[in-house]
Amino acid sequence: MIEVYIALIFFLIVLRKLRIIWNRKRKYNQMKPFKVKEGAKPYFIKKGGTCCLLLHGYTSTPQEFKLLTEYLTKKNISVYTPLLKGHGTDPIDLANTNYKDWLNSSEEALEKVKKEYNKIILIGNSMGGNLAFLLKEDKKVKGIISLGTPIFFRWTLTIRLITPFLYLFKEFQKKHFTKEIRIILKENEREHYKYYPLNTISSLLKLMKLTKNILNKINKPILVMQSSKDITLSNKNALYIYNNIKCENKKLIFIPDSYHVFIIDKYRETAFKEIYNFIENLSA
Repeated sequence: MIEVYIALIFFLIVLRKLRIIWNRKRKYNQMKPFKVKEGAKPYFIKKGGTCCLLLHGYTSTPQEFKLLTEYLTKKNISVYTPLLKGHGTDPIDLANTNYKDWLNSSEEALEKVKKEYNKIILIGNSMGGNLAFLLKEDKKVKGIISLGTPIFFRWTLTIRLITPFLYLFKEFQKKHFTKEIRIILKENEREHYKYYPLNTISSLLKLMKLTKNILNKINKPILVMQSSKDITLSNKNALYIYNNIKCENKKLIFIPDSYHVFIIDKYRETAFKEIYNFIENLSA
């Protein structure tokens, strides 16, 4: 009999928590739109006849491409970096979005670039790489550059099992970084959310699954890059992408001893040169 009472108490606790979450969501949906932070705003820098569409990662902003943008524009390459829906404002904004919203933002960005350019290179960092792969086939897209795109997290199964349980008791999870990564983020003044909404993790996992399923249908030249010391992704992510892409014009590069977002770490110049060479070779 005691087991029944314990189960009933637990059910009531969970029900109460679900009601709190529901009420908060209703409150969030009724709030006025948040303003985009100054460092998170999208930008379009027009230079030469080639344009790179840069898609940022989950909880991040166009700011993570600042150094790469400076490098490419000096090489007379145009750059457009949109802000994905739910990003650059407040984590509450992100909590009210899903993978379809992020993909729609990417599609709208591509349509904007297509109006002015006939040669477009998609560059996706982390989740932005998933979005780049999932954009509709277009003849104006000449190649794809994947920067640390996730197909499997190191703890995908654990994340999938634990996240729904955690969400019963809290809505946002604080990110945890090593001392070395905190220094990198501070030096680069990276604009990103320090908390992420737990309800969006299922969308992130969905994007990873969708990407995995369509890789063998992609027939665009591709440059696959990843940090060899990525604490978020094992090397099998980049290897899986490279081995399953249909196109023969493909290259795989591991950047040594770097943070997940290696384009802001110490070997970023090495990455920039490889990115530029790939773009130039498409013109040859």
